[in-house]
Amino acid sequence: MFRTILTAAALTAAILVAAPAHASTGEDTTGYLAALARDGIPYAPSAIPTGESVCTLLRDGVSESSVANYMASAIPDVPQWFVRTVTADAHTYLCPDATSSFQR
Repeated sequence: MFRTILTAAALTAAILVAAPAHASTGEDTTGYLAALARDGIPYAPSAIPTGESVCTLLRDGVSESSVANYMASAIPDVPQWFVRTVTADAHTYLCPDATSSFQR
């Protein structure tokens, strides 16, 4: 199940790349990976690129809930909690400078 989800996350990263992600002075990749692990999402090489893609969308003004819904529609078998967690953790740790209206 998680292998399917991680594969889907890798595909999502490719789908979500709308523009180059830019690092923020507040970016904390170690914190992001630790938060994903704490939230039950195992490490995958696609974790950072997926999070950066989420941040690109958030910085472009897309809300966290819209990003999560887009990810869920792009990869149908991924549970809602998974995409919401990836999106929220990316926002918290990789792009705290981005604004959004989503709450977990």
